[in-house]
This record gives sequence, C-alpha cells and structure tokens, in this order.
Amino acid sequence: MKNMKNNLAAMAKNGPGYCFGLNIGDRLEIESSFCTVRYIGVLFEQEQQRGEKSEQTQGEQENVIIIGIEWDNDHCGKTKNGILKGTQYFEPRRKNCLNSSFYRLNSSFRNKYISNVRKSFSRYITDLFESDYHNQAPFLSSLNQLSLDSQKSAELVGFDEEKRKKMLLKSESLDLSYCKIWTYLDEEHENFKIEKYQKYFDRVTALNISYNLISKAETVHKIIAWFPNLQTLIMNGLRFSSYKLDYPLFSPSLRFLNLSNHQTPDVLQLLPDNQEFEVLDLSKNNLGALEQTPIAIKKLDLSSLHSVELNLSFNDLQLVPHISETVRHLNISNNQISQNMNEESQKRAYLNMLSLNIGSNKISHWDGLHELVINIFPQLNSLNFNKNVIQTKNLRESSDDMYENVIARLPHNITCLDYNSIVLKEQKDCQRYLINKWKRGEIPHADLLLIRLLELNNISVTYPNAISDVQNSSSFLCLDVLPYNFKIRTLKTCTVRYLKFQIFERLGKPAKYYDYYKNMTMKYRIVNEVYETFKYDFTPLSDYNIQTNDKIFVSFVQA
Repeated sequence: MKNMKNNLAAMAKNGPGYCFGLNIGDRLEIESSFCTVRYIGVLFEQEQQRGEKSEQTQGEQENVIIIGIEWDNDHCGKTKNGILKGTQYFEPRRKNCLNSSFYRLNSSFRNKYISNVRKSFSRYITDLFESDYHNQAPFLSSLNQLSLDSQKSAELVGFDEEKRKKMLLKSESLDLSYCKIWTYLDEEHENFKIEKYQKYFDRVTALNISYNLISKAETVHKIIAWFPNLQTLIMNGLRFSSYKLDYPLFSPSLRFLNLSNHQTPDVLQLLPDNQEFEVLDLSKNNLGALEQTPIAIKKLDLSSLHSVELNLSFNDLQLVPHISETVRHLNISNNQISQNMNEESQKRAYLNMLSLNIGSNKISHWDGLHELVINIFPQLNSLNFNKNVIQTKNLRESSDDMYENVIARLPHNITCLDYNSIVLKEQKDCQRYLINKWKRGEIPHADLLLIRLLELNNISVTYPNAISDVQNSSSFLCLDVLPYNFKIRTLKTCTVRYLKFQIFERLGKPAKYYDYYKNMTMKYRIVNEVYETFKYDFTPLSDYNIQTNDKIFVSFVQA
C-alpha cells in the first residue's frame, strides 16, 4: 500500500509517464532482451474487474500501476499492438507485431530491472578505475585493446590494483557495449567526478557504446565529448526517442561510424551533410521505408553522405539509391532490389565505384546485371552477386552453372566475383561454354550481356534454332559503324552510352580509356550525308529514331 502511494505521488509530481525513476521512452533489458517503455500508468478499471478478486478494496484495485513495453525482438511478447485484453494502452512504432508485454510496476520489478541494473556513464567509469574488483578485471586483449563488455569479464590473476590501472591507461580502444548504460549522470550518483581521467580519455581513438540502454541522442553527445581524439565510433542497436538535434553530434575528426540496427530511417538525422567518413555503416535501419513515403520525399537520396565505404544492407531497399560519388565500396546486399534502378541512378554512372555487394536480392533478369556492371558501375573490379533469383526461362541451373554464367558475362575489369578471384583462363572457358550453349539453342533468349559477349568474339547473331525470335525482333538494331566498317547489334532501348561501350570494346581500346566520353564523338545520319551528334549519353537509342542498317559515324579527339 505504501509503495502504491509512492508510485502515485511520483506520477503526480513528474507527470503520468514517470514512476520509479522511469519515463516513457526509456530503454530496459528484461530477460536478456531489449525493449522500450511505451506506457506507464494505472491499470484500467475494466481490466482490473476481469482479474482475480482479492481482499483489496475497489479503490486499491483502481490504483494498480502497470508498465507497457515494446520489444526489439519480434519473438518476444505475447500481446499485439500494445493491446491488453481488448484495451489498447499504447501504439507501438512497428505495426502488427506480437512484440508487446505488460508488467506490474512494483518494488520487485524496480530492483530487478531498473535500480540495481542500469548505470550512468559516470558511475561506470568511476567503478572501473576506483572499485575493488577482487581479481575480476575487464578483458585485456593482446593487441592492447580494452574490453569492458559486461558479458566478457575474465580473471586477471597476478595483477594488483596499481598494475591494472596502468594497463587501463595505455589502452586506445574502449568497449562499453552491453554495459546497461542508460544516462550520462544520474541523480543518485551525481557525486561521481570523472574529470581526473581526462588524460586517459585523450588516448582513446575507438569507442564502442553499442547495445546499451541509452534513449537520448543528447546522452551520446555528452559521452563522446570526453574523447577529443575519437576516430572510430560504434553505436549499434540503440533506440532514441528522438533523433533530431540542434547541434552536430559527431566531431569532424571521426572517420569510422557504425549506426547499424537502429531500425528507423530517422537515424539519418544524426549525420552531418559535409563530413566525409572512411566507413559508414547504416545497415538494418529500414531505409526502404523512405522509398514509399509521400511524393515530397519519395526517393532515398544519400548523395550528401560522403564516405569511401558505405553499408546499406538489410534495409528493405527496392531500388539502388542515389549515393555520393565519393563512395568506392558499396554494400546493398540482403535487400529487395530487382532490375529496377533509382531514377537518379539511371541518369549517371558512378566511375569511382570499385566494389559492389548486391548479393541476396531479387534481380531476376540478366539485363538487371547488365545495367549494374555496364551502365551504373562500369569501373567495378569486385562484385558479390550471390543468392539472387536469376534463372533462365527453360533451364534450371545448378549453383555451379549459375556461377559460370555470371563469370562469362562479366566485363574484364571485374577480377573478383563472390569473394573469389577470377582467373582469366577460367573466364575464357566459361565464355566458350556459354557461347556453345547458345549455338545449340539451349539459351532461347539472348540478353544484352550475352550479345555483348558474342560481338566481342566476332560472332554474328544469326544461328538457327537459337535466338531467331530475338534476331527478327523489332526491338533490336543492326548498325553500320563508320569509318571502321563493322556491324553492331544492340537493343533500341539501350542508351547511347552503352552503344559507345560496345563500339569501344570492338575497337580493342584498353580499359584504362573507359573515360571515353572525354575524347569520343558519335554521330548518326539524318539525311544523305548529314550527321547529328548524340548529345545525351543516357538517352535511349529509340528517342533518336534510329533504324536497322543505319550508319553511325565515330571519331576520336586527340587528348
């Protein structure tokens, strides 16, 4: 009865969402699973009346305090959408998930999951340097890195307190993951002062605060402010009540930033516009939701995020996003990407991109691969294409056959496929194998990459029982290239840029000259001997009214 009155008094003083030092939006760890507080308040009378009768008065029953939580893990919880016995107490952020639970908020719950569990950053640091661990010390790796993971403590036999502190002071990496840190400084431990450890903080260049109970971005800002020389920051698995800040969260010196598994596209609000990172990890943040928002923000535009290596995996992306030209290594694996590309991506080529991981997506046609390796990312030297859904129309291929089919179709500038080096002889063998299958009619439809391969081998697309349907299709063009006097077969839907690539490769130009657009001019005939220059590289040939047997005039300007 006394605890109940204290709970009600706290709620009356601090608002209905406060009790036992707990606020709506706070983070908790219950039974080794993370969750967010969504409701704190009185159990509704209709719910209490359905419960078991007791000797309590009706007035006492009406004052039962409960807490409603939303789990991070969909496998936790027994209720749906914050509903308890027909009454919705809160609306979870993620819809239609069985990831809600309700607990009675009493002293037992407080001691087990709040008061004796959560720690402030100041308290944790003070305990680290000043408390007696009784031969229990944080794990110290052989690489002079310090791990403070509460799940990885180990005995440090033979080290006295002074030697332990000296080793701590030499560390340049600080791992505070899974340490149940929820705030910078709590009221109960306001006397903990950490200014005297500034000399140690100055040495730290890498900090990991992942999977803690921090619910405010301001808390992260206060913590990392103690580390002026921070270059690497890992803050995975956090959930903030708000991601909007009026000031920069990260220092300009930060080079490696991991913001994985926040499960919300709001995480983009934390990023500065003009800061360049060497590595930026934005995986598992549901960024695909931005592709389905209203017209005002219908496309995912990451062109303002400057990084060398960008990870966008596990984001439910349906399109290749518009990214910065500074990105050289892109991971968009484990998404929902088909052959359809972002509108902005179709208009440009990313000539600085060196490696692409697009494995575990939904690319179902070879022309989707063609669009990637020829038009959008023509300078790739490494590609991960594993576990896409490509398969031929009439042939169910084994994984080995599929691997060979991909190798055969790739341009020579790609020297690594699915983390395996491509040996030139192996690629040649795969190409001969693919060409023979096409000659035998085992491949009924020719794709752009196959046509490109045939033309590079000076094979005319005229074999019976092979692709006669394609050969006679009105969607294909056969063009005369002057003054070099050879023919090029291509699709009407192909871009001018791809036609230039075809001609460039037939002429045997080295790959290092793939910036051909700087010195190559291509014209088409309007009437008689009157030629007009192709002005727009990403315009389809069909827009120029090009017909089969038309002549294309090619010239090169001396660099």
